Amino acid sequence: MPKFWGVWIMLVVMFASQAVQGQITTKDSLKKNTRVDIERSDTTKIRDSTEVRLGDSTRKNNTQRPPKGDITTTIKYDARDSIMMDVTGKIMYLYGEAKVDYGATKLTAAFIEINMKTNLITAKAIKDDSTGKVIGRPVFKDDAGSYEADSMVYNYKTRKGIINRVVTKQGEGYIILEKAKKNEKNETFGLNGKYTTCNLANPHFHIQSYKLKLVPEKQIVTGPFNLYIKDSPTPLGFLFGIFPFTSRNTSGIIIPTYGEERERGFFLRQGGYYWAVNPYIGITFLTDFYTNGSWGATMNTEYKKRYRFNGSASLAFNKNITGDLNRAVSEDFWVTWNHSPVPRGSARFSASVRAGSSRYNANNTFQTENRLSNTFNSSISYSNTFNVGEIPFNLGVNLRHDQNVQTEIMNMSLPEINLQMNRVYPFKKKGKAAKNPIQNLSFSYTASATNRLTNQAPSPGAFTSPNGLDTAKVDFNFANWAVISRRGSMGIKHTIPVSTTMKLFKHLSLNPTFSYEEWWYPKKLNYDDSNPDAVVIDTLNGFSRASSYNASISLNTRIYGTYQNIRFLSKKVVGIRHIMNPSVSFSYRPDFSEARYDYFQNVRTTSNPEGTLISRYNGAGFVQGAPAGGKSAVMGFSLSNTVEMKVKDDKDTTNAEGTKKIKLLENLSFASGYNFLADSFNLTRVSITARTRLLGFIDLNSTATYDPYTWELVSNEGGNIIQRQRDVYAWSRDLSITNPQIRGQINQASIALSANFTPESFRRKRQKKMNQLNNARENSELTQRQIMNDPNAYVDFEIPWRLNMSFNMSYSKQGFQKSVVTRNLNFNGDISLSKTWKISATSGYDFDAKTLSYTSLNVYKDLHCWEMSFGWIPFGQFQSFTFDLKVKAAILQDLKLSRRRTWFDN
Repeated sequence: MPKFWGVWIMLVVMFASQAVQGQITTKDSLKKNTRVDIERSDTTKIRDSTEVRLGDSTRKNNTQRPPKGDITTTIKYDARDSIMMDVTGKIMYLYGEAKVDYGATKLTAAFIEINMKTNLITAKAIKDDSTGKVIGRPVFKDDAGSYEADSMVYNYKTRKGIINRVVTKQGEGYIILEKAKKNEKNETFGLNGKYTTCNLANPHFHIQSYKLKLVPEKQIVTGPFNLYIKDSPTPLGFLFGIFPFTSRNTSGIIIPTYGEERERGFFLRQGGYYWAVNPYIGITFLTDFYTNGSWGATMNTEYKKRYRFNGSASLAFNKNITGDLNRAVSEDFWVTWNHSPVPRGSARFSASVRAGSSRYNANNTFQTENRLSNTFNSSISYSNTFNVGEIPFNLGVNLRHDQNVQTEIMNMSLPEINLQMNRVYPFKKKGKAAKNPIQNLSFSYTASATNRLTNQAPSPGAFTSPNGLDTAKVDFNFANWAVISRRGSMGIKHTIPVSTTMKLFKHLSLNPTFSYEEWWYPKKLNYDDSNPDAVVIDTLNGFSRASSYNASISLNTRIYGTYQNIRFLSKKVVGIRHIMNPSVSFSYRPDFSEARYDYFQNVRTTSNPEGTLISRYNGAGFVQGAPAGGKSAVMGFSLSNTVEMKVKDDKDTTNAEGTKKIKLLENLSFASGYNFLADSFNLTRVSITARTRLLGFIDLNSTATYDPYTWELVSNEGGNIIQRQRDVYAWSRDLSITNPQIRGQINQASIALSANFTPESFRRKRQKKMNQLNNARENSELTQRQIMNDPNAYVDFEIPWRLNMSFNMSYSKQGFQKSVVTRNLNFNGDISLSKTWKISATSGYDFDAKTLSYTSLNVYKDLHCWEMSFGWIPFGQFQSFTFDLKVKAAILQDLKLSRRRTWFDN
C-alpha cells in the first residue's frame, strides 16, 4: 500500500465519525443543502474547516512526531460552502469563499483545488448566475506582497506559479499584468504590464510596457514604455524604466533643478545624493552651482529611534559672488537642529536650533517666512527630577541663542543652569491638611547660574572709559573669540522665599512673605574718579558676593454683588453678578547702597561734585542682576472685576433652572503702588487692562497706562524750550506753575480685536431668522417677497470656510511730544468650493503707511492621484507665482508640470 493511503483512510474515518482533530476548531458549513456533482465512488464530501500536514511518511499514531519529508508545513483550509475530497486522486476541492494557509502564503478564492500528487494549488473566480458578475477573484498573499487575479496556479513545493490578469500593490503604486510568472525568489515576470499610482479600476494615468519585472521590496524594471493619460498614449517614454520602491531607506541620486537667476546666472540647484546609513539614519548631500562662480553645499540628516526620540539636523555653507566689475564675495553658513524626545521617565532632552551668518537668509534662503523674520532663537535643554531624601528637586540645563539679522547682534548662554527645590512645609503633618499659619509655613530654594556671551559692545553707563574697554561691535566668530569672551558675563543667583497664609474673619486671606537673594560673581567694578573729567572703570577680578532681602504682606478677598429684578433690560434676563477681587500689599526693602554693604560707590564728576551712587555690579556684564539702591516701602493695590449675566435658556434641558451664564466683562483690572520712602514721584503709574468677548466670537483685549504727574514746558540755560515732569499730581492745584502744562496723561494704550468666522458662527443667526419668517408666513407670495428683499438670509453656509481677522492699534505719548499711533488690519482664511477645490488667502493693511502688507493667494485642486496648486504673491518684495501639476505619489515626484517665477530668481 502506498505511503499516503494510511493517512487518507485515517482522515476518512475521522471525518465520518465527526471526530476531526487539528489545530483549528471545526465549524459547520453555512450552506447545508449545496450539492457538488463529482461522480467518483471514492470521493468524500466534507463540510468542515480543518488542516492537513503533508509528508512522505505515514504517522503511526497521533502522539508520534511525523517523519521528515519533502513538505512538512501544515496546510490550513476552509470553505463556506463545502469541501470535497478525492481520496484516490489525492485532490481536495473547496467551494465558496475558500481559504488556504500554507506557512506565510495565504490564498482566498471562490474555488480552490489542492492536488497532493502534483503539489499544485489552483484558484479561480466564478460567475454568479443571478447577477452575471464574476465573484471571488483569487487573492494571493505572501512575503512579497498581495496579488489579485482572475485565476492562478501555484506550486507550493517549488514556490512557482502562473497568474492570469493579476493586480498587485507595491509601495505607493499598482501593477496590472495580463499574464505573469512567479519564481521561487518571489520575483514576478509579466506581459502587457501597467504601472500607476491611481487606485481606480480605470486609472487616470499609467505607464505601459510589454515586458515588466517586479523585484519585491526593491524595484520595477520595464522595457520600452509610454505614459498613458486615461487610455490615450503620449510621446513621453523611454527605452527602459526603473522604478525603485521599498519600505526601507535606500540610497540614491537626487536630480537637481535648473534655471536662471539675474544675479548669479544659470544654475543647477538642490542636486546631490541621499545616503541611507541604516534604517534609523538618513543623510542628504545637496549642492548648488551658478555660472558666475557662486556655489553652496548642504548636509541634512534625519534620525529616529522608536519609542525614544526623533530629529533632524542640517548644515549649509554658501559662497556668493555678486557684481560684474566690482565683484563682492560673501561666505555664509546656517545650522538647524530639531530633536524631540518621547516622554519616558523623568529625564528629558530636546533641541531647537536656528543660527548662522546674519546675511545668510538675505543671500540664500528660498523660504519667504525666513526672509520676513529678523530674529531667530535656539534652545537646547535637558531637565530631570530627582529626590534628596524625601524632597524633590528639578534640574534644568539650557543652551540658548538669540540673533537679530538686522542689527547683527548675537547673544548666547552657554549654559543656563536652574536647580529648584520643591516647596517644603516643615511644620505640617504628613498626609494631613494644614490647620494654622505655622503648619502653612513653607519655603523653597532656587539656584540659577548663567554664562552669557555676546558680540555687542558693553555700555560704560554715564561715564567715559579711557582704559581700553571695547566699544565696537564685532562679528560672532572664532577669530574674535578673545573679545567675545572678555565681554561675557557669568553669575549665580540664589533665592529662598518663605511664606505662609492665614484666614481672617473667614473672608480675608493674609499672606506674609520673606525673600532672601544672594548673587555670586567672578568680578566687580571699581570707579577711579581722581580725574573728574574722565572717570576710569576698572574690573576687579575675584570672587564677589552680594545679598538682598525684603519682606511683604498682602491681604486679599473676593466680593460678590448681585442685581436682580432688572427685567427692563429683557424678559429673559434673570440677574447680573459683579465679582470684585481687591488686593492690598505692603513690601519693605532696606537701602543696600549704604557704605556698610559696599555694593555701591560714590563717584564724583565735574558736573556733579557731590557725587552719584553707582552700583559695583552695573551693566550687562552682571547678567543675574544685583541689589537695588534706596529704601523702599511700597504699598501696592489692585482691583480686578468680572461681570456676568444670567439669562433664561429654553434649549437647555440639563439645567434645572433653565438658565445659562454670559460673561459681559471677563476682566477689568487696575493696579498701582505708592512708595512712602521715595524722594519724589511716590505714586507709580496706574496700569489698566480689560478683556472680554463681543457677540460670542470677537475677542477684545485692551491695555493702558496712566501717568498721574504734571508735564510742563520750560526754557533751559541755552534758551531752548524743553519739557520736564514735576512731582505734582494731576488733580493738585499748584498756582506756582505758569508754564504750559499737561496734568496727567495716558502715555500708552493698545487695543486688539480678533475674530474667527466660520459657518457655525452664522448658522444660529440664520436659523433664527428663518424661524421668524416661517412663523410670520401667511402665504407663498409673502415668503417669495421676503426672500427677494433679503436673499442673504438664505445663503448656504454649509460650504466649509474660515476667516480670521485681527485689528491692532497702539498709542504712545510722552509729555508734549507728538503722539505715535499705529493701526494694522490682518486677515487670513480659506474656502472649500468642493471636496477637491480649496482657495486660501493672506493679507493685511497698514493704515499709517496706507499700503497692503504681505499678501498671498493660493489655489489647490485635488485631482485624485494628481494634484494642482497655484501660489501668487501679487506685489511687494516677494512678488512671484508658482504653478505645479504633479502626481501625488512620492515615487513619481518627477512626473510633473511646473511653471514658476520666484522672487529669489528675479
